[in-house]
Amino acid sequence: MLPRVSKDPPKTELPALLWHYATFESLEGIITKGEVFASNLAYVNDTEEFQHSIKPLVNYLKDVAGPTISTLMREAGALDVPRDVQSMIGGFVRRGVYAACFSKKADDLSQWRSYSPRPPGFAIGFDRNLLREATEDYNWCTLTDCQYLNSEQLLAEIRQVVDPLILDMEVERAQFPVPAELEELQQFGMRWAAKIAWAVAPLASRNKHPTFASEEEVRLIVDPTRVTNIAMRFVVNYRLSGSLIVPYVKIPVQPELGIWPIKMIIVGPCPHQSAVIAATQQMCSQHGWTVDVISSKIPFRNW
Repeated sequence: MLPRVSKDPPKTELPALLWHYATFESLEGIITKGEVFASNLAYVNDTEEFQHSIKPLVNYLKDVAGPTISTLMREAGALDVPRDVQSMIGGFVRRGVYAACFSKKADDLSQWRSYSPRPPGFAIGFDRNLLREATEDYNWCTLTDCQYLNSEQLLAEIRQVVDPLILDMEVERAQFPVPAELEELQQFGMRWAAKIAWAVAPLASRNKHPTFASEEEVRLIVDPTRVTNIAMRFVVNYRLSGSLIVPYVKIPVQPELGIWPIKMIIVGPCPHQSAVIAATQQMCSQHGWTVDVISSKIPFRNW
């Protein structure tokens, strides 16, 4: 008997790129100006996202982290170290933590639904190594995979960061005279709350609830407050997203020597894919970039 020959066309494997799902306005800015928008993480779609790391941290500081914090709170009256840590992390994020978001998943239906509310949408495929090369000279940019930890894993990560700080805090507290001055105790508490907040803030920037694991998100995390070069100072811009006004900064992603990190663009589901592909190729070529532009294979109608 002859072997059965499949009539289905062979599947085309897409390259392992990082995919940035975007509207045409975002695509045009990236292609024509070599800039990616990084939005303030305090304005992400999931308002509870940041609390995923902060809530267990606060509970740990209140219930488990040793006698120093509770003793300090009792001695210093209104001082509340866990509350101050929570407030400080929120303040850090609002003032200066931004992120450009990517996914490891190409041509993904859930991403089209979320990030392409009107056609045409685009999935822009970045070479991870070239994207890192484009931003590695900026000590304020970090390309990192999001983590989707369960409660036990998250607590273990928090303890790994916080426990050494608690020990150092206890050593310093033991050196205080008895009784200690109230003002000295309060300054001590605020100083250590800031140290804990600074240490934990990066965890909150990359940790997401496990229910979001299917997104396979990678973030280019940006902290403009760490910029020391006057020439690279950021201007915070603002855009409308639904009912929110979202602060964002523009991140240059074109390395020297003309190395272009974008290797492929997928045109999302739309009624005129061939025409959109042709115009997108023309726009890329006009600005000197050779990029493969293909159509989505998702049978999804959003028009």
